[in-house]
Amino acid sequence: MAPRDRILPPLAIIHSNAAWVLKEFDKLVAEWRTWNKSAQSLEDSPEYDRNTCSEAIKDGRANLNKHELLREKTLVFLRNNFSGAEFIFEG
Repeated sequence: MAPRDRILPPLAIIHSNAAWVLKEFDKLVAEWRTWNKSAQSLEDSPEYDRNTCSEAIKDGRANLNKHELLREKTLVFLRNNFSGAEFIFEG
C-alpha cells in the first residue's frame, strides 16, 4: 500500500469538554495566523551572517524561539486532547 493510500484512524476529541477543546483550538489557529502574518514581514536579523549561519536563524534567535514554543504548545495540545493525530508526529 502506498503511503497516500494508507488508512488513517479517525481524528477524535478525547477530552470530556469538546466545546473547550474547540475554543482552545481556535485560539491556537489564531496564534498561527498571527505568527504567519508577522513571519511574512521579517527581514534579515543582525545576528545573521550568511557565512556562518543557516537560513533557520535568518530572522533572529528570538523569532526562532517563538516559533519553537508555538509548535511545541500545539503538539502538546494535540497529544492531550485528540486521538488519531499521530500522523502529525511521523517524519
